[in-house]
Amino acid sequence: MNFNYAQAMKLISKLVLLFAFFSSVDAAENAVESMVGDVFATVNGEVISTAEFHEFLMTGVRQKFYHGKITAEEQAAFRSEMMQSIVDRVLLLQEARKRGIVVKAISLDNEGAQHVAQLKEDAVLDRFKAIKGEAVRVTTQEVKAYYASNAEKFTRPEQVRVSLILLTVPPYAASETWQNRLVEAETITEKLKRGESFASLAIKHSDHESSKAGGDLGFIHAGMLAADVDQLIKDLSPGENAAPIYLLQGVAVFRLEERVKEKLNSYDVVAPRARDLLLRDRREQAWDKLLVQLRAAADIHVGQ
Repeated sequence: MNFNYAQAMKLISKLVLLFAFFSSVDAAENAVESMVGDVFATVNGEVISTAEFHEFLMTGVRQKFYHGKITAEEQAAFRSEMMQSIVDRVLLLQEARKRGIVVKAISLDNEGAQHVAQLKEDAVLDRFKAIKGEAVRVTTQEVKAYYASNAEKFTRPEQVRVSLILLTVPPYAASETWQNRLVEAETITEKLKRGESFASLAIKHSDHESSKAGGDLGFIHAGMLAADVDQLIKDLSPGENAAPIYLLQGVAVFRLEERVKEKLNSYDVVAPRARDLLLRDRREQAWDKLLVQLRAAADIHVGQ
């Protein structure tokens, strides 16, 4: 492969580094209009014009940097990424043609009709990747080995069953209102200490929808509640009530009903998922390997 990176970076820098001097993507796009007549690269004799690269680049910029601001660090990484991406796209389309992969028809809306050539190429690449993936096979032994070496993917996280009494406070309420609700919550916790039923108190006092079920929120796992609530519950033992805590919605009293430790699901239960995950990984590896082979065998000239 003849890939002149020095020339490539010089040419791409002319395009991408212009972004540093403009406050918006639109301004950068206008600045490169005068450069669209040059040859950007050839891939196995097939020309990629600067106009094509310009369109490819600007599409990528608009998708990734939709806010219109591009830092110097982002420019450096992005220009290399787009250079490789457009060359890879041409290599894959060439290989698809060699293999006779075609898409007979695609459905287009009004907007899509304006980009029919690109959409057809996208469809060909999707079909090519699907065909390549269909050729990948995995054995039961390989799936079992994948399951054994990726236990974290098949482990059910720790779960806790929690109950809640929520005394709501309007977000615009004065601090005095919040203080009064806190006093109410503290009164409830005193009743709990004297042995009154959490469920009964939830039915009577809680403003949360779970009140009808005695405040029972069911089983949840870490991340489903706010971080400070997660930590609060983590420090509780089953059957223990927490001190009142402020939430955005008001003042809350939590109770830990039950804690179920994390558990590795048996292979028989997760075998279909393990097979799907392994196939996904193997298919991506096969696609990446094909790209490496195509790059190594290609005659690529950039910026000549």
